[in-house]
Amino acid sequence: MLAQVKMIAEPWDVAGYQLGGFPADWSEWNGKFRDDVRDFWRGEPGVLSTLSQRVLGSPDIYEDSRRAPLSSVNFITAHDGFTLADLTSYNEKHNEANGEDNRDGESDNRSSNYGVEGPTDDEGINAFRTRQRKNFLATVLLSAGVPMILGGDEIGRTQQGNNNAYCQDNEISWFDWQNADWELHEFTSKLIHLRRSDRQRCGRSGTATPPTSAARTWSASSAQTASRSRTRTGATRRRAPSPSSCATRAPTRSCSC
Repeated sequence: MLAQVKMIAEPWDVAGYQLGGFPADWSEWNGKFRDDVRDFWRGEPGVLSTLSQRVLGSPDIYEDSRRAPLSSVNFITAHDGFTLADLTSYNEKHNEANGEDNRDGESDNRSSNYGVEGPTDDEGINAFRTRQRKNFLATVLLSAGVPMILGGDEIGRTQQGNNNAYCQDNEISWFDWQNADWELHEFTSKLIHLRRSDRQRCGRSGTATPPTSAARTWSASSAQTASRSRTRTGATRRRAPSPSSCATRAPTRSCSC
């Protein structure tokens, strides 16, 4: 009954962070993928070599134990922390509504607001933020390993800078369908289609074909952080189920795509 169960770890225990330390049949949430990809796209220097490891399925972590790239669950955001929209809109967490004087939640978010803290009417900043979200999604979906996307990231869901919204059963954590970014949704769908088509070719031949068209949308440029100017805009929201993180594994270990 349990033979086909997929075992996926968030690799923490009492001894600390244990990424790469699980048995061969396990997959692990790869926090190094998250951190290195965030650093690369926000323009941190000296991370290109580590980015190449993450895109290739993190062989620096798994190869010595002869584990396949499918051991790596690649993600940028998860149920706790910033959403993708907030990762590209805020330099700092804004958890005041949680009632703990903004002390709760992770402070090291490796995020960037690209000039303005929070929502803005600046078309240039908004366009750059959208491009960065596409960069992140493309990196996750076109890297070797198991992609995991936080529900709502594909439509630009925001938590208004709150990165610890487990206690917010209100418009902070709900889906704002009225203001959903359907163009980003379409872009994500095309990336998934591209990944699946490459995986099918890989399953037949045993080697993967490098992605092409969707990868061309990437932008390696980075914006300089300017002075913060916080702007709030109103939104009518409908309540929807809480977001979830879903990982989809490829059907065969002979393929690393």
